[in-house]
Amino acid sequence: MTQPASKRLLTEAAAAAQASNPATPLGAALNATYALNRIPAGIAAPGQYLAEGSLFNLNASNMRRWRAKLAAARAGTGLANLVMTGTSLTLGVGSGVRPNLASAPADLTKLLEASGIPIAGTGVVNTNNNNGEPAQDGRWILNGWARADVAPGASLHMQSTAVGSVATFTSDRPGTIVEVNLVDGPGGGTCTVSVDGGAAQTITNTATSTLKATQVTGLANTVHTVVITVTAGTVYLQGAQVRRTTGVTVSNAGIGSSKSAQWAPANWYQAGAMVTSAAYSPDLLTIEGPVNDALNSVPIATAKANYNTIIANFKATKASVLLVLDQTPINTFWNAGYTILTDAVWGPYRQMFYDLAAQNNLPLLDLGDALGPQVTWLDNGMNSDGIHMNANGYYNVAALQARAILG
Repeated sequence: MTQPASKRLLTEAAAAAQASNPATPLGAALNATYALNRIPAGIAAPGQYLAEGSLFNLNASNMRRWRAKLAAARAGTGLANLVMTGTSLTLGVGSGVRPNLASAPADLTKLLEASGIPIAGTGVVNTNNNNGEPAQDGRWILNGWARADVAPGASLHMQSTAVGSVATFTSDRPGTIVEVNLVDGPGGGTCTVSVDGGAAQTITNTATSTLKATQVTGLANTVHTVVITVTAGTVYLQGAQVRRTTGVTVSNAGIGSSKSAQWAPANWYQAGAMVTSAAYSPDLLTIEGPVNDALNSVPIATAKANYNTIIANFKATKASVLLVLDQTPINTFWNAGYTILTDAVWGPYRQMFYDLAAQNNLPLLDLGDALGPQVTWLDNGMNSDGIHMNANGYYNVAALQARAILG
């Protein structure tokens, strides 16, 4: 199929200017010409629907933690950590650039920075993002490492049993602190960490059954190269970040092909628990879905139970939680082995997300409402393959997300 020329419905300058002013309706330029769906029938809805941003039930109570942390980050007195979870649509598959570098979280980081919010660093960059494939992020180079299987949960880490195996992380943002996250559990091995060719620091597994962050501090405020080398046993490497002590971090924890059932388990070595750990210290967690549940015909009751478990686990951290409802994936591109997502099929999953927001007092960003039906975002040059966006599409998603988290 011939694609139309890509275009951004908001320029970067306009999006940044609007993101810096919560009173300005960021979504207006996106959805003014679309027939908006608004709240599905049957929702006993608290709060209000902000049509200009396609935001449901956004209020001071359900974003209190995030707003307080963001205010401190703006003032240069604290750190605010945003952790974005979900599927390949969060990861950035379809962008044409290695995911995490061209994705909605990456573009959101740039928009926040353009609007005057200080960015603390890279956020946590995972070694494994694709639920069965090697690392997707170009800032990691892994030699001698393999995906760590934690079925039925989803994995964010890699493992190596070969002494001398090396993992190299090169940051694209400056910072004075390096953090390396290791899965610290029974049977784990030892490794060394060296920053910018400096003296190696040995990290010994202490079997604490946690995702443990090891810090290297006192560094120059510049970009850094971090080298992790296996010295004994099996080392489980989850990720790394470079950051300063104040500002906002945005961590992309999207996992390709993941469904709600893989995020629900709370075992400490699985993704759903890792993103709530002290290694991430989330102040705002986003939950993007439920496209993969719909594509795989997961029963609504099952998916809803899984998401309620995820929400309860995330809220237990005291972080704010934002639901991000996927753009309408009515497709003929991905029809081999998947359910065709007609309106009749997708509608109940969409309503389920609204139910989750209403029943758990959570804000919801409705991307399908903002971007219109698939034919609309296809015509606007945002489509990659009928499910995934291209880089232009992810940029527009980031603009909407900026309005949600700054509103």
